[in-house]
Amino acid sequence: MKKLLSLLAATGLVATSGSVAVACNKKDQNNVKELTYSDGKKDADVVAYLSDKNKTSIIQLTISEPLKVSENKLDVDYKDTKTGDYDGFGNSKELEIEGTLISFKDMNMQEQGKMFGSFTELFKELKDLNLTSKQDGDNSVLTIYFITIKGQKGNDNFDLAVIEEKVIVDKDGIAIKDPELSKIYKKNISLK
Repeated sequence: MKKLLSLLAATGLVATSGSVAVACNKKDQNNVKELTYSDGKKDADVVAYLSDKNKTSIIQLTISEPLKVSENKLDVDYKDTKTGDYDGFGNSKELEIEGTLISFKDMNMQEQGKMFGSFTELFKELKDLNLTSKQDGDNSVLTIYFITIKGQKGNDNFDLAVIEEKVIVDKDGIAIKDPELSKIYKKNISLK
């Protein structure tokens, strides 16, 4: 649980110590754009990157490890993340994130274009996604991005999703309403 809380805190999903709200905006699902590769990059580069324990870990309950693939098939299930699977969230209802969260070990939320570390170099669109904070009266609107993976054990492909989170916080950094999440990019990755 500490690993998940650390990742969620790092990506801004934990707005207060007692509450997390993670509900993807269903009405915008038709507007999700396809990620495009940077020149010379391909599915095999994504698989190699996500499989490197020095670059990433995929957070699943108490396990945090790189992508697990055997004979060009997923070795484990990468399911939706349900906050009810983790104690200590204090949610009034169970909330869900589409896919399993990916942690990038060389991420830098403050440096332009490094929100996903060197993974950013694989896709054109990731270079423009950065942590932003805009003043709105006494409050701030924070925009944060994170990437998830979704796929079933035995499949020869998986889906990546880029999720945008917007949260309004007061001057003390406490969320004053539930964060809004929207999937903005997607990409199906083949293991063949």
